[in-house]
Amino acid sequence: MKLWRRQQGFTLIEIMIAVAILAIISLLLWQSSAVMMNAKSRYELEDSRFHEVFMALSRMADDLSMAFLYQSVDHLGGYKNTEAQREIRFVASESNSQKSLNFATFSHIRYLKNSHESEQAEVGYFLRASEETGTMNLIKRVQAPPDRNAEEGGVEYVLLEGIKDIKYQFYDMNRKEWRPAWDSASLDYGKKLPRAVEITITIDDPVVEDETRSFVTTALVEMAPGPNDF
Repeated sequence: MKLWRRQQGFTLIEIMIAVAILAIISLLLWQSSAVMMNAKSRYELEDSRFHEVFMALSRMADDLSMAFLYQSVDHLGGYKNTEAQREIRFVASESNSQKSLNFATFSHIRYLKNSHESEQAEVGYFLRASEETGTMNLIKRVQAPPDRNAEEGGVEYVLLEGIKDIKYQFYDMNRKEWRPAWDSASLDYGKKLPRAVEITITIDDPVVEDETRSFVTTALVEMAPGPNDF
């Protein structure tokens, strides 16, 4: 007599339970991956934006560290014959809530071979609203060699987009204090350069809405006499 053995297998309930467990595990893995991808995107966005700010601050600090003044047009060599008088100033002003910083520096780089330029240049920084987005951009102005007008002329380009605000502080060695403005042509400022310039750039947080981030750097003006006493 032949005996029939019961075939082994899963019941419908067991299969349904297994499928439910697999679905839960898959959902947890998907949520974990989504969180990781979101965090990665946030980090990359922050890193890219902060890098732009750091590069702008570094460029400004380099220019300021090599700022200079002179008392005679003879320092410009052959350029003095092209104009009757030149004015080299270090001036930071604010008009209609627009902050500007203008000075002469030795940081200019000559990119074109045989171009009639040297390391001397007139540099300006100011804010201007973007025609496309309406946000403020940090503009850099370069005039090489320096000309008669210390606050105009030259080539302009965007150094940093989407800036919220920029602030300057200038260290006065005589008063041993930080000052919010500077004009080397004024007797009040001793017709000298500040010993250091503190720059604060504020931008909108690239990730958190309605939040801002501020970045600060201090540039030592190497041609300003005096010890580092601040």
